Amino acid sequence: MLSGRPGDCREEAEDRHRRRRGDPEPQEELERGRVVRGVAEGGDHGPLTRVAAVWLRPAGRIPATVPLGAVPPVVPALVLPGPYRAVVFDMDGLLLDTEPLWDRAEAELLERHGHVFSDADREASHGRASADTAVAYAARLGIPADEIEREILDLILAHYREGATVRPGGRALVEALAGRLPMAIASNTRGALVREALDAAGLGVLDVVVSGLDIGRPKPLPDVYLDACRILGVMPAEAVAFEDSPMGVRSAADAGLYVVGVPERDGVDLAAAGANLVLDSLEQVAVGP
Repeated sequence: MLSGRPGDCREEAEDRHRRRRGDPEPQEELERGRVVRGVAEGGDHGPLTRVAAVWLRPAGRIPATVPLGAVPPVVPALVLPGPYRAVVFDMDGLLLDTEPLWDRAEAELLERHGHVFSDADREASHGRASADTAVAYAARLGIPADEIEREILDLILAHYREGATVRPGGRALVEALAGRLPMAIASNTRGALVREALDAAGLGVLDVVVSGLDIGRPKPLPDVYLDACRILGVMPAEAVAFEDSPMGVRSAADAGLYVVGVPERDGVDLAAAGANLVLDSLEQVAVGP
């Protein structure tokens, strides 16, 4: 790269004197984009090659076989299996981009009853079980919570069956782990709905599903992760959990799993919630030999 440092003025004067005498110029090799004229000197970040008044720093860390302009592959932040014997995933917002589907279902519910789904509603329902959402809307709508939950579940089931988008890196990670490590889903969504969503998205290989609602102990309580580890036959400390919400991170951390946070939305501090590692995407996770 060009550093902008000036060359040696005495050397420039010698160049001008040589040209006046008619002496030949030093050999320059430009065919391969490499200047061999000049001298190398040590610098803080590697040798500098001085050519007249321009200083060039060779990119020594890029292999010669990499074509110019090629982007090096992303270095994984986590390589599995490592010390872990099982993996437990959240589903909504982590593996599947279902949060917009839940937003749509709740918006349709409120619209049916003459209300508007607000940004505050969206934020409050992030990671929350449908039963808790129903309780939150019951007083507002003047309808029993169990009736509201049935409406929400009917609406979300229709959207799940349309097939949710798999989030970046999700499908590749699940497929790479299949047959290598036992996997489970730990969700605050009803188990039957989780099964519908996974099958519609082509992730049916995830055949162990634990629902916090079905066992009556939803996140942020740790029970859903404790049950998942028990079914998979591992101790919680031997499993890694992937979560996208603070509520889910607290659940997995309190259960004793190693927690990887992958926030689905901006401004969510999963490290503060207890995540051991926070990634931008599941694409940063690799499966080793």
